[in-house]
Amino acid sequence: GLLIYFWVYPTYFAGNDKAEISTDKKSGSDRKVSKKTSLKGIFMNAIILPGENEKNNLWVMTYRNKGTRYFVNTYIYDPIAKETIKSFETEYQNFPPQTKLFYINDEVWKISTETTGIEADINVYDPLSGEEKMNKRSFTDKFPELQGGISKINAYGELPKIDIETKDGRKPVYDLLKDKMYDNYSEYRNSFRDDKTMM
Repeated sequence: GLLIYFWVYPTYFAGNDKAEISTDKKSGSDRKVSKKTSLKGIFMNAIILPGENEKNNLWVMTYRNKGTRYFVNTYIYDPIAKETIKSFETEYQNFPPQTKLFYINDEVWKISTETTGIEADINVYDPLSGEEKMNKRSFTDKFPELQGGISKINAYGELPKIDIETKDGRKPVYDLLKDKMYDNYSEYRNSFRDDKTMM
């Protein structure tokens, strides 16, 4: 499968407030969705991914705060035209969690660690439209190992995986490339024996 993971030095985007905003009902969340607006906020993360007509697009995450409230914006951005194709905004009552973006097997994965007052989270999107394909609830329903509920998440990019801790004490490992859940790290490590990959 294809993995793209990209990081650049933190940057502030001034942006502007001229945007047509609508509520993204289809995602089942309270995300605000916007088109044709520039990037705004402090840089968090970004990935490069194929766009239409053999062009590359960026998925860019930024955050900003208004008083005690924090807003994380995720943009699908055309760097050639210098315009946003689509964006959506998520509000947090505390400082936003550490979040990693991955482009794997024609999907964008957004994986957030737990932090004060904010639970760990997983969201999977269509890379072109930004439509949500899976969230933490549907990801949990997919695997019997997670039925106790997810309490902690750590994501790693070199060999893309998610280390998970559940509320009932399990520590499964999810292989992002293979779309496979392992009961524990030992099982995950042993899966590389045939590939002769050093762990």
